[in-house]
Amino acid sequence: MPVPHCLHSLKRPGVVYNALDERHRVYPIIMSTRLLDESEDIGTLQRMIYALYDEQGIICMRPGQLH
Repeated sequence: MPVPHCLHSLKRPGVVYNALDERHRVYPIIMSTRLLDESEDIGTLQRMIYALYDEQGIICMRPGQLH
């Protein structure tokens, strides 16, 4: 099973460590917030994340798209 480079130090038996092209990997950002938390910091962080995703052409689900 291929794994990211950072996991090679675990050296589990039975796992084949193949190099992955990590330059093009995309990892999700999962945020948990309180239901009615409308703090400015969280809003700013979300806008920054969405702006970066838009710049990179990364498709994401934004609040309100879950239904």
